[in-house]
Amino acid sequence: MFPTGLLASHTSDIVQDALKRYLASSWQASYSTILEGFIISSTTRIRLLVAKILSLTYDNPTLEQLLDRYIGLATYYYDVVVIFDEALYGASPFVERNSKTGAGEAE
Repeated sequence: MFPTGLLASHTSDIVQDALKRYLASSWQASYSTILEGFIISSTTRIRLLVAKILSLTYDNPTLEQLLDRYIGLATYYYDVVVIFDEALYGASPFVERNSKTGAGEAE
């Protein structure tokens, strides 16, 4: 059961962490095949939700393989590429928050 009480916090980091832990604990291999089919959906909300779930669930090598397959399609959506790319290569939230104050920069 998903800890729905955390959703009431409206803190994206907490909700994202709760979702990631829930998906990791209840994930089944069959979900992958089903969800991957939705990242080509013409419905933006569905496509982005599934891309976010996959980016939180897959480890980096698996997500990188999915991204390579995805951009190899004849037609793909850039917003999905951005989500996958950010998950793979983006700075962590801690670095982003501290870099605004100068605390996260290399010396």
